[in-house]
Order: sequence, then structure tokens, then C-alpha cells
Amino acid sequence: MKELSLITVLLTLFIAFMFSFCGGKGKRPADISMSLWEYTKKGDYKKAAEVWYDNAAFDQDAPAEFSKKETVDMLALKLEESQADKSKIKDVRLVGEEIDKKAGTAFVTILIIYDDGTEEETIDNYIKVDGAWKIDMGKK
Repeated sequence: MKELSLITVLLTLFIAFMFSFCGGKGKRPADISMSLWEYTKKGDYKKAAEVWYDNAAFDQDAPAEFSKKETVDMLALKLEESQADKSKIKDVRLVGEEIDKKAGTAFVTILIIYDDGTEEETIDNYIKVDGAWKIDMGKK
């Protein structure tokens, strides 16, 4: 649990402080989370970073500090580094998706199972922005 929490914290901080995001409409929060974690499981960190980049909420008024390519490359490197000292991800399972349409929020619980038999759960938070679900980076 500590390892996954560290990954989540590192990714959140990195993303929140380094760049802006945008994403596609029509995707369910569970679909976005599963896509992100499946690419991570496969070791395709660049694709995982692109999914994150394309589906994260951001402050539309904040200037972009880096291009999409620079941002995705940095995030992919950080994600790869965070996975280097761990057992390989064996499986990723959707535990649940809770959507509060009235509040415009959603929570997706993912179970990550490693080759060494350890299991960790992570909860991805989402907000509705202009009709699309976005990964909530804590920005309002």
C-alpha cells in the first residue's frame, strides 16, 4: 500500500505542479482509470502518461509550462522510475465506480496485483468539466 500511495502522491504532485491537461469527452471514469493502469501494467509508460495527460482536469486560465510531448515524456519517465523498484504488475481489476451526477464527482477503485502476490488498492478521483469526466488534480 505504501508503494502505491507513493506512486499516487508522486504522480499527483508532478502533474499538479509541472503542467496543464486536457482530455476527451464521453469516457466513463472507470474506462479512463483502467486504461491508465493497463498501460502501466504493460510497461507502456508513455501511453499511460498520454492517457493521464488527455484526461486530467486543469486550470484553463493557467499558462502551459511545457508542451504536451515534453509533459508526457517527463511523466512517463517518472512513472517508469516509480515502477523500477517494484514487483511487476500482474493484473489490474476494477473494484468499483461511484458516480454522483448531482455533485459532478466520481471515485474509481482499482485493485493492483503484483507478481510477488501483494495487492494494493488505489482510488482515482474525478470531476465533471464541461460535460466530460476528468481526473481530479485537486484544482478547483
